[in-house]
Amino acid sequence: MNKCLIAQYGFIALLMLCFTTQPSAGQGETPKTDSKLETFHFGLDYYRGITNDTGGNTQLTDGHWAGFGGSVPSNVSLHWSHGEEQTLHISFGIGDMWTGSGVIVKQPMEAYYRLTTGANSHVTVGKYFVPFAIQEWEYESKYGVMYETTRGPMSLVASANYNTDVQKPNFYARAGRQCGAATNIGISAGSGVGLFTATDHDMAFGADITHDVAGFHLTSEYVAALRTDEAFQFAFFKAAYTRLGAFGPYAAVYYWHDPCCALGHFSSAVIGASYKLSPNFSVEAAYARANGRHVYWLQSRTTL
Repeated sequence: MNKCLIAQYGFIALLMLCFTTQPSAGQGETPKTDSKLETFHFGLDYYRGITNDTGGNTQLTDGHWAGFGGSVPSNVSLHWSHGEEQTLHISFGIGDMWTGSGVIVKQPMEAYYRLTTGANSHVTVGKYFVPFAIQEWEYESKYGVMYETTRGPMSLVASANYNTDVQKPNFYARAGRQCGAATNIGISAGSGVGLFTATDHDMAFGADITHDVAGFHLTSEYVAALRTDEAFQFAFFKAAYTRLGAFGPYAAVYYWHDPCCALGHFSSAVIGASYKLSPNFSVEAAYARANGRHVYWLQSRTTL
C-alpha cells in the first residue's frame, strides 16, 4: 500500500504542476495549418508472420508482443478531418485477435469523434484506446469521453469509460511532463472494476518514462493494480537503437505477476530487430526467453 500512496501523491503533484506551470515559448504549441482543410483517407496496418509461442509453428495475423502472444491488432481504418478542429475515425480489427474463434472483443475496434475545444485542448467521444501510462500494459478500446490538454511542458488526459464486459464504469488519467527535448515522464491512475481486461482489479497506478540518449530510445513503464488486499504488478523496459537507418535493433525485458492468478505470471527477455524495406513495408525477427521457453517470431508489417 505504501507504493500506492506514493503514486497517489505523485499523481496529485503532477496535476498541480499541470495547472500552475506557465507555457514556455514554443512548447506545447501545435503548428498552424489551414483550419478549413478537409481530408479523408483509408488506412491499413497489417501484420503477417510465424511464431512458436504456442508450442508449434503458428501463423501470425497480428503484431507479436514480448514472446507472449498477439497484442498489436491488424486493422483497417477510415479517417476524416476538418483542419485541426474536428476528426472522425473508425477502425476494424482484421487479425485473429478481433476475428478469430472465441474472441471476446467486439467490433469496431475504434469509432470516435474528436473536437478541438480550445488552445491545445481536445474532447473525444466514442470508442478509443484508453489512456494509461504509455499503453504497454493497458491497451484496450472502450466507449467513453476523454479530455486532453497541454500547458507548456505539462500534459493531462482524463477519460471516463463504460466497460461492457462487467457493465461498470472505468476511469483513467495520466499527467505528464516534457523535460527538455529528450525526456517525458508520466504518472497514471485508474479506478473501477474491470479496468484491466475485465478482471476484479478496481484501482491502478502507473509510472512511465521515455528518454533519448546516445542514439538509444529508452522506454519504461511500471503498473500496480489492486484487488482487495492483493496487488498485481507489471514492469517493462526497452532500449531501441535509432542511428542505423532502416535497421532497428532492440532489447527489452517484461515482468508481471498476479497473486490471484487472474493475470498469471510472466517474465521475458527479448532481443530483436526490424528492417524497413520501404516507407510502407517492414520486417521483424525476434527471440525471447519467455517463462523458461525459447520463443521466436518472424513478421512483416504493411502500413498505408
